[in-house]
Amino acid sequence: MQGTAIFVTGLALGIPLGVALGRTGWGLVADSVPLDQVAPFAMATVMLLVPVALLAAQVVAYAPGRRVARMHAAEVLRTE
Repeated sequence: MQGTAIFVTGLALGIPLGVALGRTGWGLVADSVPLDQVAPFAMATVMLLVPVALLAAQVVAYAPGRRVARMHAAEVLRTE
């Protein structure tokens, strides 16, 4: 759950900031070169990226989560 919460927070901040910075950067490039400033938004790519990134976050968090779940609190506290 912690991995999913971090993923959702990163996604909620990353997508809007990435789109805003991408459009701003492209605007600067388009102004310096004789190009039209047309900022495409690839909704299909974003919609595919979200489930793939969520799956990756779950895969990365699985092994540490299982290891912590197998620990017994009494044994961990006794070693301190």
